[in-house]
Amino acid sequence: MPRKSALVIGLDRYLLDACRGLDYDMVVIYGAAVKDFAFYPVPTDVPAILVDDQRSIEAVLAGLARADQLRRSYDLVITSDEMAVVTAAALGAHFEAHAVPLDVAVNFRDKSVQKAIVTAAGVPTASFEPIPDILDLPDDFELPYSPAVLKPISGAATSLTSMVRTTSEVRELSESYRQAGVATRTFIVEDVSHGEEWFVDGFMFEGTVAFFAIGRYLKTCLTTVVENTPLQLVQLDPVEEKEAYDAAGPLAQKALTALGLRSGPFHMELFADPDTGSLVFGECAARRGGVLTQDAVLAKFGVDLARGGVQSLAGEKPHFDEVRAPAVVGSTFLPCPPGVLADHPTADEILGLPGVVYAQIELPRGFPMPDAISNAVGKLGQALLVADTHAELFERMNEVTTWVTERTRTLRASLPPRLLRCGDTGPLWAERRPAVSH
Repeated sequence: MPRKSALVIGLDRYLLDACRGLDYDMVVIYGAAVKDFAFYPVPTDVPAILVDDQRSIEAVLAGLARADQLRRSYDLVITSDEMAVVTAAALGAHFEAHAVPLDVAVNFRDKSVQKAIVTAAGVPTASFEPIPDILDLPDDFELPYSPAVLKPISGAATSLTSMVRTTSEVRELSESYRQAGVATRTFIVEDVSHGEEWFVDGFMFEGTVAFFAIGRYLKTCLTTVVENTPLQLVQLDPVEEKEAYDAAGPLAQKALTALGLRSGPFHMELFADPDTGSLVFGECAARRGGVLTQDAVLAKFGVDLARGGVQSLAGEKPHFDEVRAPAVVGSTFLPCPPGVLADHPTADEILGLPGVVYAQIELPRGFPMPDAISNAVGKLGQALLVADTHAELFERMNEVTTWVTERTRTLRASLPPRLLRCGDTGPLWAERRPAVSH
């Protein structure tokens, strides 16, 4: 039997390992930005094609043609890159391969289309209005809700997301985006959803949620950006927090069905009101969750989200043994002070701290860290922790972030050389030549 073939968009080591484990013959596409960041190694065991932009279907098709991989057939086209979901869907249609259907991919990318669909299906979600061009607001524009959330209509990672309360604030943001040369033009304004922000990760198979796990952000993503604090997450336990699973499962099934996803991975965000117990749909993506979701779910349930996502999207029933771990599992971003990154602890050193079971450092020395993070993924790295109780987990998270911060050194990029020299420990010059006799 010939091996199954997969076209993978992006250098996601979990996705590549899943395809290897399922014996796929792969071709990998990766973009110049991914190459330059160089966090994931470029695979050497499969064709890996560099293109200018892995999110551009033109760039991907041209890259495949240059590598003589365009005329072959593919059984599966998949990505974990949020901004390449539609590209992968279009390629799947072109190659007649298993992939997220193109119209379904659009449902998951455009937030106004997505919210209109789930609203029509009776899924509670925030009221919203699209803004066609944030740089050219109509003279009669008025903020429809106060407070409200303003964000790109097809954005990701809370980038360019703001809490606004007045029409004048929106106009001020419009002007600041214009002056900054922001390329994103189409935005959406939403009524604020109150309560805890939850996330649901899993995979669909033939129209049914085959597996899902719930977690929550200790603070909402927007709050972490506004307060410039590290994003922290904890997995919810299906036994200890059974009510959460009983409520979120049917809502997720209803929303995903309305959006048209029959098979494949998903990452959904909900808002849970602790006073009323009600759940409100936030948004949803047709790909595996980012940050350390893969590792957290594996630690809590023993389920490989990447493998399940590949199997389900390929039309194969996912095979997994769900085993609930009694430990409390969570993760935290590792903050980096502003300035040029001069030194930081290693991942091995962080792994030696109490409760840490996985750690990664994402930024190299010399990286210019801004004064404030502009999205929910700005960080030095991440750590996954386990503990016996929630209180112990939160305490360990804070200990880890404090420990890393105290051992991370940055230099202010604006300092003059005379002050930067204060960190030098050796002589400024040295010579090895005979003395000049007079």
